[in-house]
Amino acid sequence: MAGYIPDQQPNTGSNLPTTQVWSVGEIYAAQLEPKLEELFLRLYQNLGLMSDSVNKKEFGFYLEEVLVNGKVYYNPTTSNAGFYNPNDEMNLRPNFRTVVRFPSVQVGANTQAHGLTIGATWQFTEIHGVANSFTNNAYYPLLYGDSATAGITILVNATNVVITNNTAITFELPTDVTLEWCQY
Repeated sequence: MAGYIPDQQPNTGSNLPTTQVWSVGEIYAAQLEPKLEELFLRLYQNLGLMSDSVNKKEFGFYLEEVLVNGKVYYNPTTSNAGFYNPNDEMNLRPNFRTVVRFPSVQVGANTQAHGLTIGATWQFTEIHGVANSFTNNAYYPLLYGDSATAGITILVNATNVVITNNTAITFELPTDVTLEWCQY
């Protein structure tokens, strides 16, 4: 895995904590002057709003390591329980992203290990990329389809990303495949 951000830990994004170190009850219990108490309450509320705002944006890191990307999806395991509320943030699940790099894409099947341990609770939300050839001035989006008839296709299995190239073009430039998923 590439180390573009040396201090970045696996499975993390740049999320701000949403659980504060102190509670509103502590502000009231301190018996502060009313104006100071109001100031602390507004600061507390604004910290929560800022954390939510920052955490709900999509992060623009596309690296060869697993990161939380800022997207959230509903949890299908709670949607059938009869009490599911789509607006309840406790029911939302984070989306993860990684990039798998192919040094080039030759004619035929090209396989690259993704290094993920895909479980039964995983759901892929996006799989995409573009094969690049500067020499041939050709840039093909990676699509899923019948690899016998389609120009270039992509699929992910338990261990690999497979690009099948049925064009007559060798894509000599690196091809990055972006994988995004949720775990429930």
